[in-house]
Amino acid sequence: MKLTLSFFFCSFFILAQAQNKIDSVVKQSRSSLAEGNVYLFCRGTTTKAGIVSNGFNQRDKNVSHVGIGYIENNKTSIYHVSDITDTSKSALFVDSIHSFISVPNISYFSIWVYNKKQDFLKFKRVCQKYKNKKILFDFKFEINNDALYCSELCVSILNEISKFFSIKPIKILLQDNLYKLLLKRKEFIYYPADFFAGHKDFKKIFEIKL
Repeated sequence: MKLTLSFFFCSFFILAQAQNKIDSVVKQSRSSLAEGNVYLFCRGTTTKAGIVSNGFNQRDKNVSHVGIGYIENNKTSIYHVSDITDTSKSALFVDSIHSFISVPNISYFSIWVYNKKQDFLKFKRVCQKYKNKKILFDFKFEINNDALYCSELCVSILNEISKFFSIKPIKILLQDNLYKLLLKRKEFIYYPADFFAGHKDFKKIFEIKL
């Protein structure tokens, strides 16, 4: 009985600490945001999927998942796609910062601002259009099909709001046999999770390692 109680209180304490840390990050990051801006929200995890994802990045090896969003009336909306297998539901989620970073093995969080404010109203309309659609997650990670993965969603939205926005996909030859088997191809054409890093239209305004 004593052992059970000790385990319960220890687990409760660890969970409370993790929750306090998440709450602190939310409070810190929210102070960096202003209405009327478009933002990219990035997270990194130490899960196997996260490590594989950031291994394909070009500059920032911390980022394994990215969403796009804004703050309005003190509420943050982050649009991103998740790899759900239930095809009856949309893979598009609209999260707060709190829910976006409340994932297992979170290790990193950053926010980047898109510096063209004149595109904001169109951006909101495009986000609503995607929200009203049923989005499928792209498990094949192929460009120009009917499904989307996280960075592809962000690039698609940015392409819609500005004819001057231009991000070219990366093309690589897969050397690892495991990747060749999983992706069923030798050549991989993709948008990395850090597609915005080094781009003139984006600036990092918040970053923390968890």
